[in-house]
Amino acid sequence: MVGLETKVRAFGNYAVKIDSVAPSVTAVNISEGKNLSSAKNIQFKISDNLSGVETYDSFIDGNWVLGKYVPKRGTFTIPFDKYNNISKGKHLLKVLVKDERGNETMKEYQLYSLGVFCLYNLNRFKFKATNSRFLF
Repeated sequence: MVGLETKVRAFGNYAVKIDSVAPSVTAVNISEGKNLSSAKNIQFKISDNLSGVETYDSFIDGNWVLGKYVPKRGTFTIPFDKYNNISKGKHLLKVLVKDERGNETMKEYQLYSLGVFCLYNLNRFKFKATNSRFLF
């Protein structure tokens, strides 16, 4: 059994918290079958219940794409611009978020493009809490 010892200099209430919950990632402006031809970006809400978000990444077909995280609002945005140019055809978007204790969430979205963007599958996702060693 793992124990915890400490010395205190003052009386009071003390607590030890363990962060074993992965961050949450929720799509904001996309849904299954939604045509994104006029969209300027894809947005997500990112939050963590305890230790806070440490890293965030996005990949399209395995290639890293530029995204912007605003901690104050908890938003992660992937813009459609010259840096994130998506060609015609099927694409796989992965969003990975890790908290400061190493718990991570990965969500996958399939995109289809004909020069316009259309999301058609939101059903694949994985959660991994590394502190508790469970993979859901």
